Amino acid sequence: MKLALDKIRIDGGTQSRAKIDNKTVKEYAEAMKNGDKFPPVIVFYDEHDYWLADGFQRYEACLSNNFDKIDCKKINGTKRDAILYSVGANATHGQRRKNPDKHKAVITLLEDEEWREWSDKIIAEKCFVSVTLVYTIRCENPTYFSNKLTSTGLDGKTRKKKYNKKSKQENIDPEPIEETKENYDEEQEQIEEENTYESQEEPSSDQNEENNSEQEEEETENEDVDNNEEIKPKHKKKKTDYQLRREAAYDMIITFLESLPPKIQKREKNVMIKWLTNYPKELN
Repeated sequence: MKLALDKIRIDGGTQSRAKIDNKTVKEYAEAMKNGDKFPPVIVFYDEHDYWLADGFQRYEACLSNNFDKIDCKKINGTKRDAILYSVGANATHGQRRKNPDKHKAVITLLEDEEWREWSDKIIAEKCFVSVTLVYTIRCENPTYFSNKLTSTGLDGKTRKKKYNKKSKQENIDPEPIEETKENYDEEQEQIEEENTYESQEEPSSDQNEENNSEQEEEETENEDVDNNEEIKPKHKKKKTDYQLRREAAYDMIITFLESLPPKIQKREKNVMIKWLTNYPKELN
């Protein structure tokens, strides 16, 4: 359908790009003069206004050519529907989006009280960006985090969030305490109490000597008791039949290798050792 340019509203925050590229607008305007056809722009109609959601640079090119009307595709919806549609516009057509354009699209949703409740995955799919970019932008501003402990997923279910808003906020220094005479007196009393407590705990030199002599006597008594105790032999585990057979095989291999010439011993030794390591348990 053809729609007059003066009926289309572009002041509702539906522009998802960071800025209009004037160079691209000039190229579009020249192409339109030459008769090139462009896809229709997308407008949302709320029974009162037409909100432009996609095609701002085509719109500007028509204005520069002094066109009265422009081809458009009408979708019934509100201004919020147009904003939500615009954040994913130009992801697959038109001028390729740059990083500032992607950032603005994500920020548009995070600044909205309703849309910021969505999970990072939903916002990423709406804006056609990565989940990492959404999380990075969310961490740059604590207000982009939801106050709720749950988020809504694509399937409509609510889940607990994996991150916490408080973990991303900067550490706030505590307020300084005003120095007054009362605070100074309290600090002095605490210092005096600590000094008296430490002086009570510290033993004198005579007490240290007595304690050392008592410790030496206890150590000598313990040594005498240890020397008088009989050493109990350790209980040896009985070897299994498999271990006995393996040891016998090892002895046979050693005696066999010793009977061979030195040159052949090196060659046969590796073969025998490899066989011995893989010695089957079920061998009788």
